Amino acid sequence: MPDFTDKLLPAEPAGSSILAKERAQSDVPVKELSEHLLSGNGFLERQARVLPILEKDPLFSKARQQNLSRPERFHLGLARGKKLRRLVDQHNWTEEDHEMAVYLCDDVSPYMVHVEMFITTIEEQGNDEQRDYWLPKVYDWEVIGCYAQ
Repeated sequence: MPDFTDKLLPAEPAGSSILAKERAQSDVPVKELSEHLLSGNGFLERQARVLPILEKDPLFSKARQQNLSRPERFHLGLARGKKLRRLVDQHNWTEEDHEMAVYLCDDVSPYMVHVEMFITTIEEQGNDEQRDYWLPKVYDWEVIGCYAQ
């Protein structure tokens, strides 16, 4: 829902203006630098493949993200997490593609504990029988777990 903050602009010089000016004055070959720093593990290619898909979907717009309340941010995170999971199936993404999409969302996912702790705990602390039973369900998101101590 639009509100008055949609039309607010920062006072000049804004950070983006300063950054654009500095970049224009720099002789650093940005493309070569990014290739040198980020191309080793397919990061740039993966980003180029995943980003356009996210940019087309209004759910991933960050325009009003900072104006949301904590419950609204949580609900947005749930919606984004579910949508990312659907995109994995729709576009046949690898786990690295999914991780790239989560990275590009640049938001805390309500599913982070499931991915980072729950799965890891089963992989590393489960016995063979437990891993055989639970991991296929976990990887297919038939089971979504948490972690407690």
